Amino acid sequence: MRCRLLLAVLVLSSVCFAQSNRKKLFPLPSSLSELPAVATLAPELRAAIAPAIAASSCKLNGSEKYGVAEVDLQHGTRVTLVRVDETCFCGPSGNCPILAVEGNKLVLADSNGFAYAISSNPKGGTADLLIASHTSANVTSLQRFRWKGSHFKLQDCEAAVIHLRRDRPQVDSRFSMSTNPGNSSQKMPPTMKLAA
Repeated sequence: MRCRLLLAVLVLSSVCFAQSNRKKLFPLPSSLSELPAVATLAPELRAAIAPAIAASSCKLNGSEKYGVAEVDLQHGTRVTLVRVDETCFCGPSGNCPILAVEGNKLVLADSNGFAYAISSNPKGGTADLLIASHTSANVTSLQRFRWKGSHFKLQDCEAAVIHLRRDRPQVDSRFSMSTNPGNSSQKMPPTMKLAA
């Protein structure tokens, strides 16, 4: 029994060490933007996301809230991100469905998170969409979706970890929230800064 436990600990340690030294799949963005809340969801957006909502075991009850952001992916591609904030749809760590609509068509139906970012595509062309989700108290996962002409496809995932520093008792300020960077009269979505 002790031998099995020791073997399990060694395997887990080697996996963690290998992950800590691996090359990043894509660079972490310098900031993340949350989707600003809207009073009501536009009828065309409601109709576009209806298939994803209908496929869920959860049903809308009228008390849900929405966050909406218009995103320019460059090269003529604009999408609208819609976050559905409703207890049944969201996980305990605050990750809720984030759907993407182009025109009146649902083009991303299977992502969950709390924020997004745009990242340049290393192959050129339309920018990539990053969806951030809470994995734990000090790990944020980023899913990278690539535009494929008529829909998004998941490319890969990466994790950003908040590190505790031995020389300071508090958490290293790798993440800091700002609700209105810059001019306070300017309407901007809340932003999460990621330090390098």
